[in-house]
This record gives sequence, C-alpha cells and structure tokens, in this order.
Amino acid sequence: MKTSKKITVAALSAATALVGATGAVSSFAWFATNGSVSATGMAIKSKVTNNYLEIKNGVAEDSNENWLTTVAAKSTLKEVAPVHPAKSFAEETKTYVEYDGGENLSWVVANSKDADKYEKDGDYSSVTMPAEGGDYALAETFNIRIRPGTETLTATNLALSSVAWSDSNKITGDAAKIAPAMRVLAYNATVKRGTIFSYSNGTWARVETSAEYLNDSFTSEQPQTINVYVYIDGEDKACTSNNARVGLADGYSVDLTFSIAK
Repeated sequence: MKTSKKITVAALSAATALVGATGAVSSFAWFATNGSVSATGMAIKSKVTNNYLEIKNGVAEDSNENWLTTVAAKSTLKEVAPVHPAKSFAEETKTYVEYDGGENLSWVVANSKDADKYEKDGDYSSVTMPAEGGDYALAETFNIRIRPGTETLTATNLALSSVAWSDSNKITGDAAKIAPAMRVLAYNATVKRGTIFSYSNGTWARVETSAEYLNDSFTSEQPQTINVYVYIDGEDKACTSNNARVGLADGYSVDLTFSIAK
C-alpha cells in the first residue's frame, strides 16, 4: 500500500473524565452496587485530514447535511460501572464466550467483595448496552463515508488504526493504576464487525481476537455506521475499586484514528 493512498480520519478525541468510586466498594462490577465511577464530557471529535472521507454524528440519513470534517459527541455526565464484551452468554451456566470481533456482541457484568482484587464473587450476568452506553460505557454513533465528488468510489480496509492518549503526561502515578483497564471498542453496525483496543505497558494496541478491519470494502453509496464505546474492562486485573477511586479523578482523553487503504 502506497502512503499516498492511506486515508485517515484523525483525532477522534474522547475526553473521558472518570471519577473514582467512593466507600468500601468491590472490584469488577465488578464494582458493587454501592459504588460507581462517573464519566463526563465525552467530547468525541473526529477530524478528517484529507479530501476523501467525511464523518457525522448519528445514523446516516439520505441527506448531504451535517457531513463535516470535525464533529463532537453529545454525551453528558453519567455514572458508569465496569463491563466486559462477549460473543454470547449462557443463562443456564452463567458463562460467556469471548467476543471475537464478529456480528454477535453482548455484555456481561459481575460483582466482587474485595476492593483490592478484580476477581468476581458469584455469577456473571448479562446486561443490555443501550445506544447511549447506559450504565456501562461512554458511547457515540458516527457515520463515515467517502466524500461525494471524489475520484475514489470504493474504499478498502476501513480500520480503527490507532488509539492514543491525548495527553500521555497524565497517565502517571495514581492515574496509571486504572488506565490498563480502559478499552475502546469500535463496532461497525453496517457489516456487524468490531475492533477493540487495550492499553498495556505504555502502548495502545488492537486486541488480536477482535477484527482487524471494520469493513473490507465499501463504496461511495454505502455510509458506514460506527458505534464507539469507551469503557472499563472488568476482567482486567487493573480493574479494582481502589484503583478506580484513586486513579480516575482527573479524567482521560484519547485520540482515535480511522483509516482506509484506498
């Protein structure tokens, strides 16, 4: 792939201010019912850095209005608790299958009695994730399309190609304790495919079991509906109530880059 053919939608900024849970709470909500974390100002923005792609808030309509080079999310202050994505959940056995980046996406939660441990006590349960993220995520829907009038009629390998902290200097001290449990999941509702990014050892990287591409190929007549979730993964060892309490007070911001190969 030639560099000149790489099309990038850059700087999708999720300004995620997360305030730690208070009281003697559990881990991995994996946080108990008497504790939560708050999320505010998910000022998701996306800037198109070239003339090929456009983005807009919400589900695409048959209109050329509101397709811009930069859009901002409409999320407001809310409380969120840790959650974990799954491919499926068996109610009879209270077990789940790991999400693999495909069509089936569900979510599970659990509880723990120890505020210093992430391991659950009791059973998993399935929860519904509303479009707005409900109690479990900061969520926003965007649409990406090929800009009308360009010479490019087909795009290939649409991907969430990178995630980065907007200000990595903030990920130190107490703030670094819960950071490894932060996740970004981009789900292409158009073709039912999802990519997850996790943070470890100073680097954001795609979870290998999730999809590499959000779509292999789409045309100028096929806007792509992308649901973005920023959440705390309850299965991560860093996800304890005490880590959240001391580590989420100042908030985080991440930049997401979407790209196509052609």
